[in-house]
Amino acid sequence: MRIQVSSSAQFLFDRAWAITISPPAQGDKPDMSNPQVFNEGQQYTNSLRVTFDIEKTSDSTPNKAKIDVYNLNTQSRIKYKDKGQLIKLVAGYKGLTEILFLGITARTLTRREGADIVTSFEAGDGEQNIANYYFQKSYEAGTKYTAIINDLVTALKIEKGNISLLDDKVLQKGLPFSGSIKSLLDLLTNNLEYTWSIQNNHIQINSLKATNGEPSIFLSSETGLIGEPSLKESGVIFEALLNPRLIPECAVELKSNTINGYFKLKNVKYKGDTHGNEWKAVCEGVAVEAGQINQGAGQAYTQPGIGIV
Repeated sequence: MRIQVSSSAQFLFDRAWAITISPPAQGDKPDMSNPQVFNEGQQYTNSLRVTFDIEKTSDSTPNKAKIDVYNLNTQSRIKYKDKGQLIKLVAGYKGLTEILFLGITARTLTRREGADIVTSFEAGDGEQNIANYYFQKSYEAGTKYTAIINDLVTALKIEKGNISLLDDKVLQKGLPFSGSIKSLLDLLTNNLEYTWSIQNNHIQINSLKATNGEPSIFLSSETGLIGEPSLKESGVIFEALLNPRLIPECAVELKSNTINGYFKLKNVKYKGDTHGNEWKAVCEGVAVEAGQINQGAGQAYTQPGIGIV
């Protein structure tokens, strides 16, 4: 199965977006995808100009965003000046709007740009949890790696997203696990040939040899591909009209004049200006076999399924 979106011409004229900023949520583990978490906040849509630069990766480095909001009123600039604000950006097109970024602000700066007052929110996705949470527990021989990983995920206090783990490897001897949760998850997932990341405040764990189990996204000049993809040593890089479903670990089927094939995305950079021309995703991916798309945990790909015209 694959997802094919409507024509790029329609997308050029039917952009949709909303940004919500809210005071810090209460509790250790707020589900920021729950709209009630933002009840005390303010939502801005077409009334103000917003530009954004978002970088998402498939590894454990926190995703980053820089979101500029133009001409907030004085009261709002004062209210949201401190770090720790919840920020959510929903973007896309009429009929296809999804969360593009969900995180907590690390720094807020205000500057004057000609006649405009621009407030810049710099935010991270799960960054505070990754930096602040530690773990200490001993496990007996025979304990499954998946049980340890599940304990670490719970202790990280991040919502669970797509987690695909094979339940077949155990500790050969009893071991204590102590340290930052990030370092321990890195250690275990590397050992299992998995990768983990936080996407929109949800942790995902996926095999290095599989995509994330979602249907592939078909991209051509008719469905949002911009220009021609280019090959690089580690895979392919291409630009597309902004699509919130283009996320790390998803599968993309490319059809172009020079490169055709299936790819697993590793990095995605979103760039947008609600009052300008920029509204795109810059993607990097590695080639995969069509038969390994949407197969779930443990399904390996072998030779890349790539065709060069």
